[in-house]
Amino acid sequence: MDKKFLISVTIISGQTLPKGDFKKSLTVFEKPTMNFHECLNEYINKIDCTSKELSAKSGLSGATISRYRSGEREPSKDSDAIRFLADALFLLAEEKGIEGFDSKTVYDSLSSSLNEFDFTRTAHKFDLLIEVLKINASELASALNYD
Repeated sequence: MDKKFLISVTIISGQTLPKGDFKKSLTVFEKPTMNFHECLNEYINKIDCTSKELSAKSGLSGATISRYRSGEREPSKDSDAIRFLADALFLLAEEKGIEGFDSKTVYDSLSSSLNEFDFTRTAHKFDLLIEVLKINASELASALNYD
């Protein structure tokens, strides 16, 4: 892929390009438009650490790390969880003697991989809620006065 194509994909997805030199700011990744869980898993695989190690270093629970890794959950852009993950990944890389990682780059990559709002995911979860609660869609529409 050339830089022009990546910029178009970035603009369409609503994400901003990392600051600085384009290739250097994407130290680990080939594409800047990864989902959060893909980005996190890429770092975990590159560092060759376990979820348990990441949990211990970041202070986040194992269940939270597991949900982040599976894509079941994402932190909000303004949460401390992203900083905790970035710092933990940097420290784990440093302990294992892996060069090319810095906390700010990891933070920027993780943060930029978060979507502002995922309508598709929300719709899916809403449909699941309707199904689990056995709510009739036409009754719901009637109750909301919506045709």
